[in-house]
Amino acid sequence: MQRWGAIPILVLLGLLWISARTEAHALLQRSLPDSGAVLQQTPQTITLTFTEQPEPTLSAIHVLDSAGRQVDRAGARVVPGHPEELQVPLGPLQTGAYTVAWRTVSRIDGHVTGGAFGFGVGVSPPSSPSRQGASPWPSSLYVLSRWCLYVGLSGLLGAAWVWTLATHEPPAATQGYLWSLWALAALGVVTLGAAQAIDVGVGIDRLLGTPLGHALWWRALPIGVAGAAVAAAANLPPRSRRIPFLILGLASLAAVFAHTLASHAGAGTGPWRWPNIVDQWVHFSSVGVWMGGLAALLVAVRGVPDERKAMAVRRFSTGAGIALGLVAVTGILRAVDEVGTWSALFSTDFGRVVLLKVGLLIVLATLGAINRYRTVPVILKTLRGLRRVGGAELAVASLVLAVTGLLTGLAPPSLTRGAAAPASSAEATASDYATSVRVHLEAMPGFPGAHNTSDTSRSRASFHAIACSRAPPPTTRIFMGSG
Repeated sequence: MQRWGAIPILVLLGLLWISARTEAHALLQRSLPDSGAVLQQTPQTITLTFTEQPEPTLSAIHVLDSAGRQVDRAGARVVPGHPEELQVPLGPLQTGAYTVAWRTVSRIDGHVTGGAFGFGVGVSPPSSPSRQGASPWPSSLYVLSRWCLYVGLSGLLGAAWVWTLATHEPPAATQGYLWSLWALAALGVVTLGAAQAIDVGVGIDRLLGTPLGHALWWRALPIGVAGAAVAAAANLPPRSRRIPFLILGLASLAAVFAHTLASHAGAGTGPWRWPNIVDQWVHFSSVGVWMGGLAALLVAVRGVPDERKAMAVRRFSTGAGIALGLVAVTGILRAVDEVGTWSALFSTDFGRVVLLKVGLLIVLATLGAINRYRTVPVILKTLRGLRRVGGAELAVASLVLAVTGLLTGLAPPSLTRGAAAPASSAEATASDYATSVRVHLEAMPGFPGAHNTSDTSRSRASFHAIACSRAPPPTTRIFMGSG
């Protein structure tokens, strides 16, 4: 038990000492002209450089004057030879302040980000805004789609290895179990496409014609092969199902790999992209061997204990121990890319969700240690402990996969440090002649022009007025959103 319990502790310690860079969301890195710049001549183009390749057909850049009129001449286009840069042409601009509002969709994982900044031609902008980059939390449908995909693929992969290597023969009445897992995986792909289409704001037919849609097809293809393997196994006697189950396992691994290519790991560039992809693929596959295998084992050892079931439990325990070690090692390596610093672990949403996931993994490892060192030695006498503790493991694992689905929709801290800073606010304070009422106005973002909440961050609005009394009157704040 001490040996198993040390693994999640090593994961946590590894997270606390990491310092590297990753690519994940298409956040704004720099712009030409820069935020707050004062130009003496009209620029011919506006060029934005992002931390990841955006999909130009689903992204937009608009340049607005102080009256909210659009002054850009065409849609956003990729700068030749620089896939991380988008550019829009401009016509002649009059003297005044202008706002650049942008909204991008990642070409790799479909995450939506947006923001705005200001510059002036011949004059200084009313304030000195910073570029803004905002990546909203993933929707409930997005998290649900990931959960379905993770549970389905993990379960299919676990069943493939346990029922061919651990038990040597699949148990009776397995078709309903396998079809349920396959349906979850297929539902995950469908709902993921729907969630991406809703987030991007386009129809599913248009989405399928983009690299995001191509990634959905690459996930769906091996899942279809897995369904064919399940159907083939249904028409064969139990002892002849080894080949269909082998195909099922390989198809599940291929689907995991296709999903990894469209994840944070696949969004990177440079020499570490493929090592990150392999690492993430091994991480996901090891979870399937561990937790998906446990679910398949519990299905296989129904009834009273015997020597055959005891042997299957011991074989699974050995394989699960190896898988847990791989989950820990690969998890540390992925965290090296995604968290970045000790402070980010506690000060960012991404870091706090990572801590939640680590806490759940510690609970999982503890339950696994109880199974390995308490229930496995007495497996010939009773299976009750294995079923009870194993059921608790699966319940916690379900929560871990839901947290993982949430985590994949958040921008890693190491990426946001390379992005532009949030937009500043514009503030004004006034009072009546008797100073009985004071008003403080704060506008977000603090630059001129019309802003749509679909292109920038969500608006915040609140108003609180207090009449004066003998005591010094409090300041009234009005928070104006970008809508």
